[in-house]
Amino acid sequence: MPRRQTAFISNQHYHIFNRTHLGLKIFRTEKDYDRFIEKTHQYSEKHGVKTEAFAVLDNHYHFLLKQLKNGDIRKFITSLQMSSAICHNLKHQRKGPVFEGRYKSKFIHDDDYYVTVKKYIIDNPAKRKMARLKEGISSNTPGGEKSPGSEIHPRG
Repeated sequence: MPRRQTAFISNQHYHIFNRTHLGLKIFRTEKDYDRFIEKTHQYSEKHGVKTEAFAVLDNHYHFLLKQLKNGDIRKFITSLQMSSAICHNLKHQRKGPVFEGRYKSKFIHDDDYYVTVKKYIIDNPAKRKMARLKEGISSNTPGGEKSPGSEIHPRG
């Protein structure tokens, strides 16, 4: 596949999402979710990305990310997807793609869109009755402390 042309800008927000290949359910157990969340925190710190909200469902995910100064959303998502794919394929003794092509990204251009995307991410699991939501793991909180999920404020 050709390289992604999107240029992520420091101190800006993005909605990042992807689904699994052919609807493959890779998040089947609590341990699968926990591992993905742990890797999310690890890679967000490593690659200078603040995770403001995310939803992990059994066959896809959504992130609301802010690229920090000198951060790299591209490396964050690539590391997270690669780690998840390797783990899933080893665990289930399979080969081949896990995610459906490259992740999708949408630039958050204003406060109204930010609030809309954050609300969508927070409400997504409940509407789909599929999985659970982990919201607000921040790259600057050592233990991945969760921010209150009911508060949706314009970006800051």
